[in-house]
Amino acid sequence: MIFWLRIIGLIFTGFILQKQRFIPSNIIRATIGFAIYFLIPLFILTTMWNSRFSIVSATNLGLVIFFVIVIGICLALLFAHICKQDFHEVALPIVIMNSGYLGIPVIVSYLGQQALPYAVIYDVLIVLISSTLGVWIIGGKGIKEIFNIPFVYASIIGLILNFSGVPIPESLIKINSILLKFVMPAMLILVGYSLVITNFNMIKISIVAGFLRIFGGFLTAYAVVLIIGLKGTIADVVILASSMPSAVVSYILSEKYSSNTNFAATTVFISTLASILFIPLIVLFIQIGVR
Repeated sequence: MIFWLRIIGLIFTGFILQKQRFIPSNIIRATIGFAIYFLIPLFILTTMWNSRFSIVSATNLGLVIFFVIVIGICLALLFAHICKQDFHEVALPIVIMNSGYLGIPVIVSYLGQQALPYAVIYDVLIVLISSTLGVWIIGGKGIKEIFNIPFVYASIIGLILNFSGVPIPESLIKINSILLKFVMPAMLILVGYSLVITNFNMIKISIVAGFLRIFGGFLTAYAVVLIIGLKGTIADVVILASSMPSAVVSYILSEKYSSNTNFAATTVFISTLASILFIPLIVLFIQIGVR
């Protein structure tokens, strides 16, 4: 519960500040730029470099993630058509889940320390997807857009260093950890700052989008787990991680590409709020062994 309360509290703080017009627009742009061109690439680099991959686990997780993402894109296309929205502007909050900042501590809290390696690998794969496919979707400018921001370069360098056996400097891990403690809360405050609760239709479609994110991910992961016969902790992790609310990075990229930031911020907030209720129910479903 503490994870959700912290996130909801930070988002609500941003919403209150927005009512006071407390944060100048140039500060918002500078913070988003810092996240996109320094913080997120540093996080990607250290995550890729420092993670211990099991080929079998990564393959099984990757297979489930593939179908979760594909079905998520299909749901986003259907959502955009029915709600008369631009697919590029609404896809990411439906497709990409908060598998790291919220997902990892929640998974470890509910499933125990043995779930951590699987949760980390899951997040690494999602980072790769959001760094490539996610940028391409929201950029809407073709495949070359992936290479216009440093996410993909950080991913490639991190993987090369990992597989080459180069030890990661402890100082880099510490710097990354310190920055995340300050900048990720700042990102959540900006999510709240971008909430504009004046359009009831926006709230309605964000509720639908949040529902598609949580339950689309859950049902897809559960179906694939059944089909491929995945068992044990890895199955529990992949089902729970796939059910996480919309990722904060969907808001960050919306801000970067001048997309529908209000939709992204509202969906992040609503899906995170809804997950306070639904994630424990999904955990209960997992614990009673319905597989």
